[in-house]
Amino acid sequence: MDGYIAGVDSIDHEVIQAADKLRVIARYGVGVDAVDLEAARKKGIVVCNTPGANAVSVAELTIGLMIALARNLPAAFQATKAGEWPRMSGLSLEGKTIGLIGFGSIGQQVARRLSGFNCTILAYDPVVRQAPPELPNVHISPEEEVIRQSNFLSLHCSLTAETKNMVDASFLAQMKPGHP
Repeated sequence: MDGYIAGVDSIDHEVIQAADKLRVIARYGVGVDAVDLEAARKKGIVVCNTPGANAVSVAELTIGLMIALARNLPAAFQATKAGEWPRMSGLSLEGKTIGLIGFGSIGQQVARRLSGFNCTILAYDPVVRQAPPELPNVHISPEEEVIRQSNFLSLHCSLTAETKNMVDASFLAQMKPGHP
């Protein structure tokens, strides 16, 4: 094999060592954390990704998960499956503050989809200094403010040495207490 188009596959040292002819690993999506980059570098294998390729799909899933949490859909599903028809209470995203840590392709697609929900969107990204003009409802803010002010917080940053384990006890202690 000369080229490897990877999805969510784990391409570790063992896989790279077994691939004698491999010249390139192209990762569909943005993250390359499942690729042993050092092993690839040592063998002269180019590793690349496709930022934005699945941004819409990930953004849609993100919004779906927010709604599922706000409306307690997993519990409602399980109760209904068990033959019950529970009366469930839930929350609206309207009027809530949504925090986005990472405001690249995926974060911006999430913000676009949230624009119709009449919520406040705070975003943090170490590279992005201002929201695109078509996203006037987004406020670029310091990371600590995004964590402290958000009712819902969604992470859309690549897994790097700086972001690995970023959600720890200290991070969680900064978040708003209680339910969204």
